[in-house]
Amino acid sequence: MLRILSLLRRPFVLDLRALALLRAAVAAVLLLDIGIRATDLEAHYSNLGVLPLGALYEHGWNQYSFSLHNSSGLWQVQAILFLIAAGLAVALLVGYHTRLVTALSWILLVSVQNRNPLISQGGDDLLRMLLFWGFFLPWGRVYSVDSKKQPKPEQLTYFSAATIAYIVQLALVYWCTALLKSSPEWSQEAPLCTTL
Repeated sequence: MLRILSLLRRPFVLDLRALALLRAAVAAVLLLDIGIRATDLEAHYSNLGVLPLGALYEHGWNQYSFSLHNSSGLWQVQAILFLIAAGLAVALLVGYHTRLVTALSWILLVSVQNRNPLISQGGDDLLRMLLFWGFFLPWGRVYSVDSKKQPKPEQLTYFSAATIAYIVQLALVYWCTALLKSSPEWSQEAPLCTTL
């Protein structure tokens, strides 16, 4: 019985060094996301752009959503929020106050994604979920500023409900993508259009 439990547990045991690398990679993607979004700051996130706050609230706002970016339609306020998000992403990259920075980064990411849902795509959802599960993982335990203040871990492997949720989340991404692409339109050749 213990052997079966050990086999079932094995795919969900993560290495702390891999989690540290994941933390740095997610932070790098966050910085890239912030940089890309900042190039269209006025067009996508201010009242001078394609989705002013009035139009968002009238046509596309979900009452269960929240967004700090909705506090103002001025591009200058948006720029300040973007700078805060970039600072948090740098702190996450180096692992400084990792758990707090992860939570604050997630809040700002959800906030900016809710500000203009018209430009959202599937990668935004995945980044949001990776950051969410990162809050429950010890991805600042090694190779971080935080780890300098703690004794070295006795073992480099980690297992918890969070590791199960994280692995299942990634598996669901691939599983759902495979399901979407198993319908007939993906496997049958499209008829050629002929015009006379």
